[in-house]
Amino acid sequence: VSSVDVLRGCIEAVDAARLSDTHAWVAMPDHLHWIFELRADTLGGCVQRMKSGTSRALRLHGHRDAIWQRGYYDHRIRDEVDHLL
Repeated sequence: VSSVDVLRGCIEAVDAARLSDTHAWVAMPDHLHWIFELRADTLGGCVQRMKSGTSRALRLHGHRDAIWQRGYYDHRIRDEVDHLL
């Protein structure tokens, strides 16, 4: 199982729990871009669920290094013009 497959499964699980509605995501070598609508909970709760799910799943597959750094950087897209920035 690849790290990207685990990440995809965790993002899908957060969507299935109706916490988010994912529009797009891309895994970069050292970070993630994830565009989604927040449906329930808080932004922090949604991100935390995805990060902890990914970490737990990768540890089950033998991954021992740190997966995520603490915190995250977010940018809220407010309108059609904002997403072009």
